[in-house]
Formats: sequence, structure tokens, C-alpha cells
Amino acid sequence: MVSDLAVDASLLNVRIAGTKVLDGFSLQVKRGEVIALLGPNGSGKTTFIRTLLGFYAADSGTVRIHFPKSDNTNIGYLPEERGLYRKESSLQLVRYFSKLKAVSRAEEVFNAWVTEFQLEGILPKRVDQLSGGQQQRLQLAIALLGNPSLIILDEPTKGFDPIARELLHSAIRRRRAEGAAILLVSHDMDEVAVLADRIAFLNEGQVAIEGSLQKVRQAFVSEHRFRVAHTGEIPETTLFRQEIIGTEITDIFFEIGLAPQEMLAHLIEIGVQVREFEDKAPTLAEIYTAQYGGAR
Repeated sequence: MVSDLAVDASLLNVRIAGTKVLDGFSLQVKRGEVIALLGPNGSGKTTFIRTLLGFYAADSGTVRIHFPKSDNTNIGYLPEERGLYRKESSLQLVRYFSKLKAVSRAEEVFNAWVTEFQLEGILPKRVDQLSGGQQQRLQLAIALLGNPSLIILDEPTKGFDPIARELLHSAIRRRRAEGAAILLVSHDMDEVAVLADRIAFLNEGQVAIEGSLQKVRQAFVSEHRFRVAHTGEIPETTLFRQEIIGTEITDIFFEIGLAPQEMLAHLIEIGVQVREFEDKAPTLAEIYTAQYGGAR
């Protein structure tokens, strides 16, 4: 039976210049999922990625990629520090990186990404003749050459306009649906909330909190909070407490174990005329600030 694990890191310890950067770091990444690594600078995100790719050696612990490491097409990596050979043509770059990744029919394969990222007509042009946005999309398309099984994206949409951002998001969703495992590092909390199946908060070289957005929220709040727009008053009850926000607008707080649908049904049952029932759970950005105090 083939395992659904793509990456398995266990109790990794890594020192850089004598400083421990990863301290008992453990994380699993499954095929067909996007997992986001969050944390301020120095929390261990980049060190883990570089250890995973073999740039750094672990002092102890293990990290395994569950497909043949010799197959270079199986990993696509877009580092935060962008870099392309600016005097070469886009076509020369495609041919060069295709050889490195052992991708056959390079131009044919690349043309699919040219269409997806709206890069038509760039292949004859030198990199320094492309706009900044085109260069970013070109490097992303090169990272995705060969449809790798493991995709590592470090701040992939930094500097992207809204159209380019949505093109990338669509590509990520498609590759996830095709079974790729995707590691995403981003300080864009809205992007993470939309794309990530799981989120790992890193702190001092360890995974402090890990899980779905819902699970992460539950680690930070002890009760549901919903905003109710209503006609008339809301009676007092032991099932929830309430805080008046404005005229016929009230926030109600109730235990996590009670489903929101049950609370809405209860409100209607006790005679509340509900016009709106809005989840006011903390956003991912609010959770990040609570976890790190605004550190970047």
C-alpha cells in the first residue's frame, strides 16, 4: 500500500553557526494538501525548507521525502530570494532548467504554464526585457516544470498584482487536486486562509500549533462568538452570554461544543427574530498577532 505521506520530519535539530535554529521540529505533509508554515523571521521556516532540500544537514532527527530523491522533477522550489539570469532569453532559461530537472519536451511542457500564467510571447525575450511581474511569473512557471510532486513556495505572491495572484492560486488548487504536496510560506494571512488545508505555527524552531484553520482557532478561543442582527430583545438564557453592540445588534458567546446551527435554532425557538447570524471568529491575522505580538 502506497503511503499518502510526502514529507515526514521527526525531531529535527539543526544548528547554524553554533545557534540552534530547529529544536525538535516535527511535521508531516500529505499528498494532495497545502500546508502553510507561519512564523516571524528566525522561527525556523527557511531552515526547515533548506534542510528538507538537503542544503543543511541535521544534527539529529530525520526528514524523509517519500518519493525517489534522484528524480529532480519531483520537487519544485520557488525561494523567497528571486533570481534569474537577466541577459539570457526566457527560452534559454527554460531549456537550461529543463535539463537540470530532466524534463523532456521542455518547450511543449513550458507552454502549458505560459498559457496558465499569461506569459504569451516572452520566450524570445531576454529576462531584463520583461516586466517585474512577468519575471516573477516566469520563475514560478520554471519551478513548476515537470509537474513536481512536492512544491515549495516561499512568499510566492510577494509583489504580485491581483490578477497574477489569482492565477497562482488557481495553479496551486489544480496541482493539489492532482495529488501534489505543497508547502507554502507566506505573510499574507488572507492567502493562507484561502489556500491552506493545514497551518503550522512555528516558534523557536518548533511547531507550536498545527491543524486546520478551525482547529487553530479553537486553540486560541474557548467559545464561539456570533453577531446577531435581530428585531426586539434577546432573552437571557444559560446557553449563552450576550454583549450589546448597537441597536438590535448583539454578540452572543457560547461553548465550542455547541454547533452554531443548534444555537441559531435555539434563538428562533425562544422567539428571537433573527435577521443576520454572522460568525465573528478571530481571523488568521488576529491569531497571528496574538501568537507573535505582530513580529514579522
